Amino acid sequence: MKKSLLFVSLLIASQSLFGQDLLTQSNEPVEGASLQMYKITDTGSVSVSSILGVQGASATWDYSSVVMETTPSGVVGVDDATTSSYASDFPTSTKAISQGTIIQFFNSTATARTSQGFVFNEPTFGEVVVVLDQDEAVQLTYPFNYGSTSNDYYEGSTELNLMGPMTAAVTGDVYSKIDGTGTLVLPSSQIVNVFRLVTMDTTLVSIPTFADVEVIRVQMEYYDQADASSQNLPIFVDAYISISGMGAQREVLSKNLSLGLNAKSIENFKVYPNPSNGEFTITGDFYEANVEVVDVAGKAVYASEINTGSTVKLNSVNSGVYFVKVTSNNKTAVEKITIK
Repeated sequence: MKKSLLFVSLLIASQSLFGQDLLTQSNEPVEGASLQMYKITDTGSVSVSSILGVQGASATWDYSSVVMETTPSGVVGVDDATTSSYASDFPTSTKAISQGTIIQFFNSTATARTSQGFVFNEPTFGEVVVVLDQDEAVQLTYPFNYGSTSNDYYEGSTELNLMGPMTAAVTGDVYSKIDGTGTLVLPSSQIVNVFRLVTMDTTLVSIPTFADVEVIRVQMEYYDQADASSQNLPIFVDAYISISGMGAQREVLSKNLSLGLNAKSIENFKVYPNPSNGEFTITGDFYEANVEVVDVAGKAVYASEINTGSTVKLNSVNSGVYFVKVTSNNKTAVEKITIK
């Protein structure tokens, strides 16, 4: 039950759009949009309460101490809801956002974006379909700009398999706000012209013969207005869920490997000299390896096979910050380097 409720809370009122200074129906993510996302494995010194308290028109959200996985943990994608195998459960939905085994269904007008429910698969309970057929959830009222807020009540039901099939009532309240614009600071870079959309919802799941369960979710989504490759999807997501009597869980995701990676799974990994004039040496506990150097936008500028002690020559690249990624025997290490 715990895992199922975590999925339920994660999906309700998830936002996935940005625009030039405001959110509108015209800049929602289009069908076919998708991004690979990387999971943050260690949030470092960044607590939910501390980062949530950073607000305003010139905010700096400092995630510089986080550590990220070295491989993508999934894809966020947008599909046509009318062609989905669940179309009959959500007949008024026009888009479906997929996140792994989770699909959220919604539609929109020029004045609002509204969710009709969602579907997910969980190993213990199997397929779970939540239909907000009693009162849909208004996620945003358009246009939505810095300082705008939205608050709405939702109601529906879900089918669960707890000692047999049963129906549970789902009710809740969702609140959304763009509470800041400014700079997102990650271990390897700083992204300016970012705005943050915060969504908070409280969900009550009423299960027959069981005690009601309250789920509280806080989700912070960061959007880069200058990054067209993000396809109107968030570049960074920080989600926290608390379930009454069952504890709490936090999940943090980033769009790009070079944005937040600070991992060294290869022992004694070192890149020197740093800063460099374009030539540097790579050492560590590896023999044969692949090296890739990428810029702050994630574009590869160099790739080769190396051994420990090999020298890399980047004499033709521009001055700036780059990331050296070495992979050997399923182990990866990444180091930031400055080219003068």
